[in-house]
Amino acid sequence: MSNEKQTSKGMLDYIHLLLKWRWFIAINFLLVVFITYGITLMLPKWYYSESVVLPPKDQMMGPGMGISGIARMVGLPGVTGLLGQQGVYNYVSILKSRSIQEEMIETFNLREIYKMQDDPIEDVLKEFNANVNVEVDSEGALVIGIYDKVPERAAEMANYYVSLLQKNYTELNVTEARARRQFVEKRLDQNKEELETLEERMQTFQREHGFLIVPDQVEQGMKSIAEIYAIRTLKELELDIYKETLGPGNPLYRGAELELKAINNRLSNVPEQTIESLRIFRELLIQQKIFELLTPLLEEARLEELRDTPAVLILDQAVPAEERARPKRLFITLAMGVVCLIVSITYVISTDSLDRLKEANPDKYKKVEEIRSILKSPFRLGK
Repeated sequence: MSNEKQTSKGMLDYIHLLLKWRWFIAINFLLVVFITYGITLMLPKWYYSESVVLPPKDQMMGPGMGISGIARMVGLPGVTGLLGQQGVYNYVSILKSRSIQEEMIETFNLREIYKMQDDPIEDVLKEFNANVNVEVDSEGALVIGIYDKVPERAAEMANYYVSLLQKNYTELNVTEARARRQFVEKRLDQNKEELETLEERMQTFQREHGFLIVPDQVEQGMKSIAEIYAIRTLKELELDIYKETLGPGNPLYRGAELELKAINNRLSNVPEQTIESLRIFRELLIQQKIFELLTPLLEEARLEELRDTPAVLILDQAVPAEERARPKRLFITLAMGVVCLIVSITYVISTDSLDRLKEANPDKYKKVEEIRSILKSPFRLGK
């Protein structure tokens, strides 16, 4: 109960103290508010204009997506995931590139506008970035904003910034498509050479051995021989298990050993010509499948290289602002007023505490005065 009384008494003391100094606090607050607001009126006005760009999306004929789409069309869904991994260029990275920002500075003569004619380019770039806003909004669109003292120039700079993004993004896409086209052309030429070599090899084989490699017969032969090889693999595994668990002297082991021997004898009777014909036909099928895949990829790369449609879709173009964006006079004024209140109240409470200390404990008050004196002149030699 006594603690509550002491707490209430302390709060009443603080309230009484603040009321006692109310004019001091109020005058300081009003003085700071008026001075701050007057200073903000003299600060230059900055206007803000922004352009909104839709996020990049994969298209059927776009980078990466067209390749995977063609892979699906030729019946290779397993390739789709691999080819679809290629991402699009990052808009923000392009806008933050030094070359584009230096072009903005040069085009709009920002050295003179920022009054930094003799400053290093790094300082001008910092000032430019301080007046640029590049962010992704909640809808996923890219917002490109510019602050400038002239509203028309702010809008012009924002739109020109987007045009540089458009130009560089398109050039990067074309460069990528050209490199992809050259790579596909080279690989397709190699594929054609391999096909010709295999066709000649097949013809030579047919002349030397006197029979034709018929696709249906080869396919049936491949299946039957593949089944025998698979059975042999399983039998070898079974034999290893018997050897580890039962030992070589076990009847089951000896029986499996005899079966494996019979399978090997059967495979040894397969004519070498048949094995060779299967290999030739298999390689020929692989190269033909590669040819079917690369041919539409080459056409897609050629179309992508020649495409001149806009790669960056602009949702909103920047327009001159009608109202200033900064300085935020009300916010600055209120913030300085709050700071003034905190400082004034702190001063009043500390002054009152020192007065109380002077009356209650003169020795401690004397030490406080000495500390204040030292802080005012920290390098003065003591007596």
